[in-house]
Amino acid sequence: MKPSRNFFAYKLHQYRFLLAAAISLGGLFTLIMPSLADGTTAGTVIDNTATAEYNYVNNLGVNVLNKATSNTVTISVAEIAGIGLTSQGMTDTTGGSVVSNDLLYYDFLITNVGNDPTRFFIPGKATITGPATAGAITADLDGNGTFETTIPNADLTTGSIPVGGFVKVRVPVTVNFLATPGSNISVLLGDTGPNDNSNTTQNQPDSPDGSNATEVRTVDNSDATAGETAGIPLNGEREASAMQTTIIAATPQAFAKVLKVRYAYSDSSTPNNLGDDKLTYDLSLKIDSTSPAGSTGLTAANLVGTNINVDALIGAKILVSDAIPVNTHLASVATSPTGWSVVYTVTPTVLTANNALWTSIVPLDLTLVTRVGFVKSGTLTAGTTVNGLSFQVVTNGVLTSTATISNIAQSFGQTQGDALNQLVYDESGDQNPSNFNDDGTVGSNIPNSGVANVASQGADSSNNNTGQGSS
Repeated sequence: MKPSRNFFAYKLHQYRFLLAAAISLGGLFTLIMPSLADGTTAGTVIDNTATAEYNYVNNLGVNVLNKATSNTVTISVAEIAGIGLTSQGMTDTTGGSVVSNDLLYYDFLITNVGNDPTRFFIPGKATITGPATAGAITADLDGNGTFETTIPNADLTTGSIPVGGFVKVRVPVTVNFLATPGSNISVLLGDTGPNDNSNTTQNQPDSPDGSNATEVRTVDNSDATAGETAGIPLNGEREASAMQTTIIAATPQAFAKVLKVRYAYSDSSTPNNLGDDKLTYDLSLKIDSTSPAGSTGLTAANLVGTNINVDALIGAKILVSDAIPVNTHLASVATSPTGWSVVYTVTPTVLTANNALWTSIVPLDLTLVTRVGFVKSGTLTAGTTVNGLSFQVVTNGVLTSTATISNIAQSFGQTQGDALNQLVYDESGDQNPSNFNDDGTVGSNIPNSGVANVASQGADSSNNNTGQGSS
């Protein structure tokens, strides 16, 4: 067969192409490798050699195989800085929906995505938008799961973080008391525009002077740091940001309303003698199913018990209490509806009713009773009204021809699902639940003695729970 010179020419041309490609690759490698890093550690030396094979048929008709090898091209991978900042979720320390007063933990993860060890600049504050207040930022620098390092308001520069290493950061946020349901709380760590969690907020060139105190950015190690490649990063320092947003839910609140009327009055057997007249009081407890007019950020919830000491056992009970009015004493055993128990206490009224020592045993001497109460275990759902909490007193020690007997009832419990176990407290005489003010704002839930004081508390002069005041 005649030798194929076309075949030989093609192979030779191919060899020259490969050799040129190898040389070109060597030239390009130095340019593209630093920008991509490709997971290769900075300072790594890479040798690149191209080889080619070709064959041809010589004049004697023998097929000859030849090999060619290019010169070795040696490159060193440049130091490339890189930082990634991602959200790690929010934890509500009280559980359930996010409502007012909740303490929220927003966690973030800062990762070294470059090819050389680096330090991180972590600001001492995050950008908070919405009805919330931030606490001191903390960091888990040793990776043990505990946020043991408090970052000062100025900032913190970490120690050397290896390639692929990370630091967890926690931003604590407390929801404002009057946070409006449906409003948003946003927590932004770092400042890399447009700050929208897109790719353009990750691993971006840092401003040349690094002056922004809210940035999260890389800080090159000194050349003496173990594992550090000498020199500065080829791409300069980098920065990143991440943001998390939470929607506020309505805060559950039990709206408990204790109501009271003087149900009956009977004159004594001795006319014109106010020393032995009988007064019967009828109490009721209503759990409103709607929030008071003027209130914000609250949704009606069920009422459950609070800790009450009955028969030397402390347990969760709903309590309706009434201090025996001045110039009277308990006249007879009180009555209660099904599911409720009558309790008595001789504890002086200097202690509040929810701290008194109660007993379900009728005292032998009713004149020693300082308060009569009604307790129930379990739950009263919103919209429930309890009637039939009744007791009777008889006047004593009244030596004048006229006298005013003042009396006030109190109720105690908690809101179902309230992880803070806040007291739900109300006083009789008006239509405001849970001691709310007349304008719908939240009143004090710190109980007083329960001894009526017309001068400071006002009076329900119509005997129909239409009094006005702070309770």
